[in-house]
Amino acid sequence: MTDAFARFDDWWQQYITIPEAERPSIVEKGVAGATTRHAAMVKLIETDPAKAIRLAFAEEYHSALPKPIGALVEIHARALARLDVSTKDGTTHRRVTIGNQTWKASLYGPRLELSSREEIPIHGVVLDGRMAVDATPLERFPDRESLLSVLRQSEGKKTCPICNEPGVIPGAVGDILMWFDSEEHLVTCEKALIEKETIPEAGE
Repeated sequence: MTDAFARFDDWWQQYITIPEAERPSIVEKGVAGATTRHAAMVKLIETDPAKAIRLAFAEEYHSALPKPIGALVEIHARALARLDVSTKDGTTHRRVTIGNQTWKASLYGPRLELSSREEIPIHGVVLDGRMAVDATPLERFPDRESLLSVLRQSEGKKTCPICNEPGVIPGAVGDILMWFDSEEHLVTCEKALIEKETIPEAGE
């Protein structure tokens, strides 16, 4: 299965390094590779969401894919979302809703124990009506300017929410960008978020 991702990555490296005029000549090869990779990614989202997120195509380059290939490749999603958890015939079903879109959700780690929640920080990858949801509510955000611009600045400030000192390390809670002055304070915030989402809501 991993070979499908490696072959597509090889194609992508070829696509971005050859002269632009030559790129149309290898699109058909890219579609074939993306089709195989698509099937592998759908299976991974369902069976190994952590690996699906780890092998996901880089978000900042998705718009550069030719349209027929981009349509076959997963997209990243993040928001304060609704998580619906139900059980039928002994099987647990999970769904994530962001805005007017709902996906069948695959969770892992401690989040497998979560019940239904409103406005829970979610980030992960989406493909074919399925979403692999990351195990942590705080998304560690490498300093990639093209991605930081898609997030809402927390209260319009670039200060650490723990100590109010100038923030230098970016992190995302849903689609809200936050800045931390140290790794220690990022971890402190992450732990607080994890603790908060495990507290039973009223009526549970």
